Order: sequence, then structure tokens, then C-alpha cells
Amino acid sequence: MPQMSPLWWELLFMIFFMSYIMVNTLIYFSTTKSISKSIHKSSNKPQVKWTW
Repeated sequence: MPQMSPLWWELLFMIFFMSYIMVNTLIYFSTTKSISKSIHKSSNKPQVKWTW
């Protein structure tokens, strides 16, 4: 019969897993906001018409 892990190991793993997900979510949303801001900033620039 396999041994069961102690409860505090499971709690530690769950805390780590949830914090990992939260940090990745925050990083994702912060980068998408900065990317969308940079896109809006670049779209406000006057477009240069290239002539050859």
C-alpha cells in the first residue's frame, strides 16, 4: 500500500501552483496592455508616404 504524503506537502504544492498561475496571469495581462498601448501610440503617428 503506497504511503500518503503529509498534508502540509499538499498544501505547499497547492499554494505554489496557485501563485504560479496568478503570476503568469498578471504577466500576461500586463504585457498585453503594454503591447496594445504601443500599438495605439504607433497608430497615432503620421504615416510617411514613401516615394521611390
